[in-house]
Amino acid sequence: MDFYCPEKSLVIEVDGDIHGEQHQIVRDRRRETYLKSLGLQVIRYMNDDIVKNLDGVLEDLYERVLSGSTSPRPSLQRRG
Repeated sequence: MDFYCPEKSLVIEVDGDIHGEQHQIVRDRRRETYLKSLGLQVIRYMNDDIVKNLDGVLEDLYERVLSGSTSPRPSLQRRG
């Protein structure tokens, strides 16, 4: 868990390239299932998105927290 906000029951994971490998995907799913069983929402972002598109990540996070959605976005809109 990279960031935890108890007031929102929210976990934010910041993932590097290793999280695209099959064994890590399985491990991440198990961990996410466990966190959700505790009543926590889990939102994931890639390191690259944070470095190259922080404004887009922050807008996405803001919208997802307001809506209560944790489903992944196909892409982050803002670049620049």
